[in-house]
Amino acid sequence: MWTDDEPVPDPRRAAAGVALIGEWEVRPGDQRRAADAVLAAWRETAPPVGLLSHHCLLGEDGVTVLHYQQWTRPGAPRAFAGGARRRWLDAVRARVPGIDHRRVTACHGYRSTVRAPAAPATGCLVTVTVDFAGTDPYRAREWVDGVFAAAGTPEPGAASGLIAAHFHTGLDGTRAVNLAEWTTAAAHRAAARTPAPRLRAAAGGAPGVAGIAVARFTPYRGISVSTR
Repeated sequence: MWTDDEPVPDPRRAAAGVALIGEWEVRPGDQRRAADAVLAAWRETAPPVGLLSHHCLLGEDGVTVLHYQQWTRPGAPRAFAGGARRRWLDAVRARVPGIDHRRVTACHGYRSTVRAPAAPATGCLVTVTVDFAGTDPYRAREWVDGVFAAAGTPEPGAASGLIAAHFHTGLDGTRAVNLAEWTTAAAHRAAARTPAPRLRAAAGGAPGVAGIAVARFTPYRGISVSTR
């Protein structure tokens, strides 16, 4: 049974064994239509075994839709990857043609900062995607640990606009993704203009880092599988 969820995903969901993070590029003006089509197509079918939730976020560039899926275990999305997934995608494409599918990263949630009980609402989600040279399953974790050590505290500062940060490590060892919650996109832009030197060195100067990409998204809609 499907149920509407909060527009901001919960990467710390206890039942989630793996997250799929991917992007679609759509035609200008089609972001909301594409996200709505995704959730409508889900409601037309029974939930796949192991799927917990699917959230859609809208890119600041006007053409990107970020997808954040949570599954119980790594094998669950692979089991859905055949005909059932094609039928679901066909239902989406029938509503919104011209979608370009970018890379999907299968991740484990690794570390998160502590979210304050009275934290403000999340108005912007920022992805920091780090690519590594080679496939070393420990390198991504070492990178995350280094960022935490450089930050000096597990709790983000309220004054900066950072609410929480959720670090994921790719199953294949080639990528790490930080999904960070911010009060506003403007708050993130201001922080990015004057990054802390230690944090910048830990993020960009770690061994094996081949590239870092940053993108901002607005929370839009989510759907989850009810167990009731």
